[in-house]
Amino acid sequence: MDALQGKKDNDFSVTLKLFPSATRKVVDSFVTSYESVFNDISFPPDTFNHPVAGTETIRWNKYHALHFYQEDELGNFKATFRPSRHYNNRNLCAALNILSFYDSLYKALALKQYPEAGLYVFRLFVSGSPVEVYVDDLVPCVHEGATCTIIGLNSCSSSFYAAILEKAVAKAIGGYRYIQELSLGDCIEILTGCTCFEVNLLNRSSFSTAFDTLRALSEYGHKLVACAIPRTSFEEQTFEESGVCCGIPYAILKTDVCRKNGVHHAFLIQVAAPSRGKALRYAFEYEMYKTEEVNGNFVSWLTVEDFAATFERVFLLLWPFGDVVWDHKTTVEFQVKSKYLSASSQFANNPSFLIQNKGRNSSPVMVSLSASSASDTPIGAQCFFYKAPNTENVDTTRLYNVCENNAFFQSGVLEGSEGSLFFNLLPRERLQMTLSSYVPSSVRIQISSVENVDASQLPETMASSTFSAQWNTLLKAKRFSDDIFQLSRITDGCIATLVLALSQTPSRSPPFPIGVLGWKGTSVDVVNVAKPHFCTQQERRTACVHSFVLTLAAGESLFLLPYCRGSRCPDDYALTVFCNETFAQSRVKAASVLQCTKT
Repeated sequence: MDALQGKKDNDFSVTLKLFPSATRKVVDSFVTSYESVFNDISFPPDTFNHPVAGTETIRWNKYHALHFYQEDELGNFKATFRPSRHYNNRNLCAALNILSFYDSLYKALALKQYPEAGLYVFRLFVSGSPVEVYVDDLVPCVHEGATCTIIGLNSCSSSFYAAILEKAVAKAIGGYRYIQELSLGDCIEILTGCTCFEVNLLNRSSFSTAFDTLRALSEYGHKLVACAIPRTSFEEQTFEESGVCCGIPYAILKTDVCRKNGVHHAFLIQVAAPSRGKALRYAFEYEMYKTEEVNGNFVSWLTVEDFAATFERVFLLLWPFGDVVWDHKTTVEFQVKSKYLSASSQFANNPSFLIQNKGRNSSPVMVSLSASSASDTPIGAQCFFYKAPNTENVDTTRLYNVCENNAFFQSGVLEGSEGSLFFNLLPRERLQMTLSSYVPSSVRIQISSVENVDASQLPETMASSTFSAQWNTLLKAKRFSDDIFQLSRITDGCIATLVLALSQTPSRSPPFPIGVLGWKGTSVDVVNVAKPHFCTQQERRTACVHSFVLTLAAGESLFLLPYCRGSRCPDDYALTVFCNETFAQSRVKAASVLQCTKT
C-alpha cells in the first residue's frame, strides 16, 4: 500500500491505493467475510466433490449481497442455458433448455427464495419422488484476470440462478462431479419427475418404420424432442455446418407424407426450435412445406432420413396430466432371462408380466428392453401381449395357452441391443406380456407409465414337460408320432388343467396341418385313432396351443398322440404339456399299438 490518506468530517471516508495482487486479496476477503444468515452445514465445500476443485483458481464465494448477479427475476430461465467451459455439464444444460421450450412442462423449480438470508429451496426428484432441496448461496467461481466469474451452468437471464440451481442438483445426487455422469434423460427426470425414453431411430428396420413410430407417438399428443449434444469438437463442427444449434431442443410438432403428382415422395417431420438465426441445412422445401418463424421459433420440415441422420435419436417425455407430485407414476425394472422363440412349444415358459391399469383414464405405457451384456449375436427379443383374466387370484392369472398367433398385439423384433415399445392402456385393462428371444439372453426390462398403472412379474403356476420325437408312423394319410406319451397320476384322481403346445420344425415350405389326439384310461388299450376322447383343432401353424380341463379317476392315465398331415412335413416336432398337477411320464411305441407301418 503506497499511501493511506484520511479526512475527518461529518462523514468518514478512506481512499485506498492497492497493488493488483493486493486488490484481489481485499476483494476475496470482503466477499467471503460477508456472511449470510443461512449456511448449509449438510453440504459444505469439502463435500462438493467438484471436478475443478484441484485447480488453483477456484473460489467458493457468497453472492447474496452482490446485486449484479440478481438483476433478473430468479427462476426466469426462458433464456438459453449454456454449458461450462471447465467440465462437462452439457446434458444438464440441454435438459433445462428443453424445459424452457415446453410451457406445458414448466414447473417452478425454485419453491422459495430468501436472497438476504442466502437461502433457496428447489423441488427436485430423487428416485421418482419429489424432494425439497435447501441450498445456501455459496457458489464456485474462478478469477480470470481482474474479473471473478461463476463457473458451471450459465444463462443469459441469470448466471447466479443457473449456478444455484446446479448446486441444488449436485446436492441431490451427492456432488458436482456426478453431474458429468448424468444422461439427458436422467437430468430431465431429476428436474421434473417426468419419465423420459430414448427412441433410437437408426435401430429401426427401415425409415418407414421409424416414421410410423414417430407418427403414432405424436398423434397421441406426447412430447418428442431431439437435442444435439456433441461428444467431440468434430461432432460440434458437423452440427454447426448443418445449421443445428447444440444443446437446444428440436421438438417434433407433426408428421406428414409428401406426394408429388399423386405419388409418394417423402416421409416428413415438422420440428420447431428456438430461433438462433440459423436455418437447417437439410430443411425440406416444397409447396406448403416451408421454413417459417413462429413466436420466436424456427419451424421447419425434414425428411425422416435427414432427421435420423442428423439427430440419430429422439426423446419421448411421458408427463402426468396434472401435477407430477400428486399424480401416480410407475417405473419398475426387472432383470430376467429369456430362453425360447415364439415358435417354440416352450414359449409360455418365458418370463411373463402383468400390466394393469387401475385408474379410470387411459394411460400411456412404455416398455424398454436392453441386453444385459453386449454381444455380436442379435438376441432378437420380442414382446407379446395377451388379454389377462380379470381375477386377483395369482394362480389363475398367468396364461399358458399363449403363442405368437393368438397375441392381442406384439412388438417388433429387437435387432440391436436395446429397443422400446409404446402403447396406451385402457381404463381397467389388464395385459399379460410374455418375452421371447432368438437365443437365451439376460434382458433388463423397464416398464414405465403415468396414472395408476401397476406392473409385476408373474410367478410360474404350472409344471411343464417337453417331449421331442418324430412322426414317421403312417396311418390313414396321417403321420403319427413314433411315441405315445403316457402321463400317470402318482396319487389319487384329480381335475387336471392342461395346456398342450405343439410345434413343428420350421422349414422353407409353409407349415403343415398338425394336432394332438388324446385318451384317458387305465391302459394303452384305450387308444383308438378313430375315437379320441379329446383332441386339439388341426392347425396349419408352426406352433399351436390348446387348453383342456379333464377329470381323472383313480388309476387313470392320459395318453397323447401328436400327428401331422403331409408327406413333406419335417420329421421332428416338440410337444410341451403344461399342467397344474404332477404326473409320471413314460412312452409307448405307436406302431405296436396302432398296428400300422413305420417309414
